[in-house]
Amino acid sequence: MVKDNPIAGIAMVCRDSNGQIINGSNGQLCVGPIEVAEAMSFKDTCSIISHKNWPQVFIESDCNVVVDQIFASSEGISWILSAIIDSIKSFQAANPQVQCSFIGEKQTGWQTRWLFVLGEGRAV
Repeated sequence: MVKDNPIAGIAMVCRDSNGQIINGSNGQLCVGPIEVAEAMSFKDTCSIISHKNWPQVFIESDCNVVVDQIFASSEGISWILSAIIDSIKSFQAANPQVQCSFIGEKQTGWQTRWLFVLGEGRAV
């Protein structure tokens, strides 16, 4: 997202436990703060997981702000970000087989914002 431009590009890559790409998605959002775009991308990831009915999923993100908020209270953040985070928390409560974690950008590469890994617990 460029300063003064509310358009943000998002992308997700789905890999199986062997590292093979099995699905993906990309798009544009018109949002304010970048954390809202990151949270919307995470929420879209949850929707894909739900739609595909995958049994075990690890979501890895390079956005520490969003991952921290998923595991913390939503107090002190904007109402729109709070609403998105609460939706993600509800999804996770209903789907305990879905786990998420923060990984640094050096591990994901700049081109991969969200990565979900299916299968036997081996992260790619």
